[in-house]
Amino acid sequence: MLDFFRDAFLEHKGIDAAEAHKQRVEKREQAKLARFIFSKKSKVIIFAIVALFLPLATTQIVNNFGTDPITVLAHSVLLLIATTVCVCLLTGRKQGEVIALVGSVLFIVIAYINVLAR
Repeated sequence: MLDFFRDAFLEHKGIDAAEAHKQRVEKREQAKLARFIFSKKSKVIIFAIVALFLPLATTQIVNNFGTDPITVLAHSVLLLIATTVCVCLLTGRKQGEVIALVGSVLFIVIAYINVLAR
């Protein structure tokens, strides 16, 4: 139903509706091909989790710096992995996405082991 209004609008502007439809389909196909492992939404979710984790880890590192070296080391490693994952996702290359996937799995495993060790 909305396609009718879109086509009528395009015809009013003097644009061929069939050609515009072809371009939309090609654009969708290019977007599918550009996505290798992580979709745009999953990248946003990863960035949000890292943005929440950065102040938490920094606070833990500062608070436990002289008293608990294991916690400081664990949070420092997690912070380094989280930053690496974000940088690799921002590059936009397929190799970066593979590294980000491995880093994400490593982050989850180390965080899980860190929670179990308590």
